Amino acid sequence: MSYEKLLILNWKANGIKSLFYSYGLSAWRLKEYTLIINMLYSEKPCFVVDIGSGYSIFPSYLKAEGFNVIVIDVNKKAMRWQSFNDNKSS
Repeated sequence: MSYEKLLILNWKANGIKSLFYSYGLSAWRLKEYTLIINMLYSEKPCFVVDIGSGYSIFPSYLKAEGFNVIVIDVNKKAMRWQSFNDNKSS
């Protein structure tokens, strides 16, 4: 897993705001994503269902890494954000 890839994706998704402390990608999220990605790579290719993803960049990162991702959230604005950022990361 590349921290650099996550940071670049965060920059694409959040722009200048990503320079501020933990906007969009905190240190804890980097650790969490590392653990999950290491588990997923052993099962690649696979489908990932992210329920309650909100404004996370994680689904876009997984798609960029070749995983099939389905995002589910009750927040319509978050779903539009996910769709918009998915197109930006491609």
